Amino acid sequence: MNLFINVLLVLVLSWFLLFSGDILIFWLLVELVSLCLIPCFFNTCSNINFEGVTSYILAVSVSSILILVGVVYAEFFYFFLLGFMIKFGIFPFFGWVYKVFVSSQSWLIVWLLSSVTKISMMYIFYFVSNLNGMLIGFVVLLSMIWLSILFWLVSHNWYVVWCHMMLSSSAILFYLMFFISFNDFVSMFIIYFFWSSRVMIYLSGSMSIYGYILWLVSFPFSLALCYKIYMGYLVLSLGLIISVSWFLYSLFEQLYLIKWLVSMKVPKVLWHSLAKVY
Repeated sequence: MNLFINVLLVLVLSWFLLFSGDILIFWLLVELVSLCLIPCFFNTCSNINFEGVTSYILAVSVSSILILVGVVYAEFFYFFLLGFMIKFGIFPFFGWVYKVFVSSQSWLIVWLLSSVTKISMMYIFYFVSNLNGMLIGFVVLLSMIWLSILFWLVSHNWYVVWCHMMLSSSAILFYLMFFISFNDFVSMFIIYFFWSSRVMIYLSGSMSIYGYILWLVSFPFSLALCYKIYMGYLVLSLGLIISVSWFLYSLFEQLYLIKWLVSMKVPKVLWHSLAKVY
């Protein structure tokens, strides 16, 4: 019952912050959402790893202070951006996200952090849409390079794999706010929210091969492919370097997912029989 109330509060507050007319009220609602997430760690995790909880509390506390400074003092507005970069796990501030995902071992918490807390991006859009995003672009470029490497070096469970995928999407969504129209951003976010939510349902369930192809691998007629195509269309407006880095990351991601599908789902007897034929 307590878990249901906490999750409901996170959802309701995340919705309300979109209609907050004052930026200080917005900041207050964002922090209330972050605070309501903390009890979820204790209600969903049978063996609580306090390192993950501590990392989360530290990250949201630092980001909260930076955001407030940026809100109160106009000359320090870039602290506002820095605070949300920490909150969303944008490079190089994504270490805490891995700790939380792996230590919580809860797809509910992962969903809340991956999808629900990102709703605030639609409010932030109005404050950053006219800013120069050159520095953010450099950060996104480093994110794509680093996550491409991590996908093949550190992917020992699905919490880590999804963290790679979520962080790449967060970085691109954050950068898109500087360049595209609000309607395009809302459309992109809705698609991301639905896709990420369906992936969470799939990963927390039986993980059938059909669901894997539909939600994760960019095969024809899969939702993952629709998501990639629309994001790719918007990414092209970000310039050649960012576009190439995102496409290369997507290639590494899909190669890894296909490799896992082949190595885990195709019976080894089939490979032996094919070897004998050829």
